[in-house]
Amino acid sequence: MSKRYLLLQATTGLNNKVDPARLKYNPENGVTELAEAVNIDIDSTGRPRRRKGFSRVGLHGTVHSLYPTSDFLYFVSDGVIHAMNEAEGITDLCGISDERTSYETVGDKVYFSNMRSRGIIIGTTVNNWDKQDYVGPKTYRTYQSPPPGNFLLLFNGRMLIGAGDVIYASERFAYSWFDMARDYMQVGADLRMLAKVRTGLYVGVNGRILYYHGKDFSDVGLNVVSDETIITGTEQMIQGSTFPDYRINEPIIIAATNKGIVLLGPDGFYKNLTEDKVVYEAGKFGGSVLIDKRYIFSIEP
Repeated sequence: MSKRYLLLQATTGLNNKVDPARLKYNPENGVTELAEAVNIDIDSTGRPRRRKGFSRVGLHGTVHSLYPTSDFLYFVSDGVIHAMNEAEGITDLCGISDERTSYETVGDKVYFSNMRSRGIIIGTTVNNWDKQDYVGPKTYRTYQSPPPGNFLLLFNGRMLIGAGDVIYASERFAYSWFDMARDYMQVGADLRMLAKVRTGLYVGVNGRILYYHGKDFSDVGLNVVSDETIITGTEQMIQGSTFPDYRINEPIIIAATNKGIVLLGPDGFYKNLTEDKVVYEAGKFGGSVLIDKRYIFSIEP
């Protein structure tokens, strides 16, 4: 009588760094790793299933620079910035240079910027984002309108704008006033990411992930946490409790790099989740989304 062998009961996911013939197997659990995984999801029990499809929303052209809020999804397509929701469909907001655009929310305002365009969105209304008249004690400082930049981040009351290898900071709580001669920081290589956690600022540049610890832009210390390069556009904020092994109960950063998927947390915490099992062809740009605590990212070829 022939003997039966268990082939697959549950899986821990993809492992494409070893020969498929050497994937983990034991008679009780079967094969627990996958040599290839195309369009599948794996639930919390290790059960693989076919990934759900998608529906076209009726928009033609190249779509990029997506930014979700509680009311709208903003995005750029063919030189126009749009707002979309279920109730109103797609609304054209304004013309914009057709390049990668960053956003940041402050209250009911969404600030947006790239290297040639900037503005402030409230719902479906777009306003200029320019220097306002200074009101206050006499000063010899010179304030200018926001500089061009394709990275935005609100950090401890200052609006940070990144361009090339420079990060500029606004006055505290005055997001249209920039002292270009004083409030800036050079990071030594082209920017790939600006993101924050409770204890400081993470800066991705070519070949490094930097952690600036401190609560004010003018007084931070620097640690280099990795020699990896962030794939721009893949960063998301996720609850640390999603990964109970690390005992972090506050929001942390998850992002894709040229060497795997990484977590970046308070006090310089760093962990590469996939470097031992997964290798992929890295690109310069990508995109990501969180669905039911699952991190899904794509890489621009």
